[in-house]
Amino acid sequence: MRFDFPTRPRYALDPIAIGTMVCTGEQSVVIIALSDIHSETRHFAAMAEALTAADVVFIAGDITHFGGAAGAREVIEDLRLYNPSILAVPGNCDGRGVQEYLACEGPVSYTHLTLPTKRIV
Repeated sequence: MRFDFPTRPRYALDPIAIGTMVCTGEQSVVIIALSDIHSETRHFAAMAEALTAADVVFIAGDITHFGGAAGAREVIEDLRLYNPSILAVPGNCDGRGVQEYLACEGPVSYTHLTLPTKRIV
């Protein structure tokens, strides 16, 4: 099974979603990488199947559109409806509060993901 997302946003505030699910037997890991969400979570529903199937979701910055901790919390909580395993870093459009919020959230729990025994494709 394979999920492909457009690598270019259609609108200025659309998130860029880069994700592929590649099945290579028991050793596959499903990773979804998102960036430039800019507080726009309406796209998550369209990606629900892929987000739910992923072992981990990476957010590579711009979680908010010049927002703070409250905005980042909303985005992360909306994304957790689909997948609890999230790793995120702030981007240049995220305020200082976003970095502090992410630091307080701490590392994600990998109860169902053991990377040393899996090959990342």
